[in-house]
Amino acid sequence: MYGVIVYTEGGILSMEIFDSIIYRSCLLEDIIFIKSDSEYVHYQLEDDQKIMALQSLNKLSTKLPDYFLQVHRSYIVNARKVTGLKGRDLLLSENIIPVSDSYYEKVKKELFGS
Repeated sequence: MYGVIVYTEGGILSMEIFDSIIYRSCLLEDIIFIKSDSEYVHYQLEDDQKIMALQSLNKLSTKLPDYFLQVHRSYIVNARKVTGLKGRDLLLSENIIPVSDSYYEKVKKELFGS
């Protein structure tokens, strides 16, 4: 089962995620990054909340708004949460996310215009 983006009142985007037991809702703005781990994805949310679901990162990436960027074969980040770039790593809150060589130039251009 894949997360589905829905529009809620006031035009705020949210997602419903089936985590093998129940559907859980979260606001897209609360997602910091999404990490693929085999056939599961892990959503890292604000306030250190986490959701794990049986999903394909590739299929999920087609459903997300443009401000979510794939930066590695295993990571998608919320560009609005990026605070900096240190070498080949993105800084997001207290998280460090690797940027692969194949995504580096595109990510640098999209986030920092260079």
